[in-house]
Amino acid sequence: MIIDFHTHIFPGDIRDNREKYFSDEPDFKLLYASPKSRAVGATALIRAMDEQAVDKSVVFGFPWKNDVTFRRHNDYILDAVAAHPDRLIGFCCLDPFHEKAVSEAARCLK
Repeated sequence: MIIDFHTHIFPGDIRDNREKYFSDEPDFKLLYASPKSRAVGATALIRAMDEQAVDKSVVFGFPWKNDVTFRRHNDYILDAVAAHPDRLIGFCCLDPFHEKAVSEAARCLK
């Protein structure tokens, strides 16, 4: 069995409007400002997994500083895993220093 253990997937609004997040998220800008940086969703990932004979992928979002964004992104991960439970393994992602980090981690574990 082949498992890709480090895979970021993004909801459509982040993929399509990534520059909107650059001003408040310098780490995201550092990694995704280049047009060569790919941001894909669950469907594209599953397609790539099939092409490369990857059985499962551990998927997660990004450690956003903004709690609304990390919650929304974690919701996307939860939905993607629910849609592809035999292919995707979800991993909660957030800023561990955010005041809502513990409650978000607990929410995702449920």
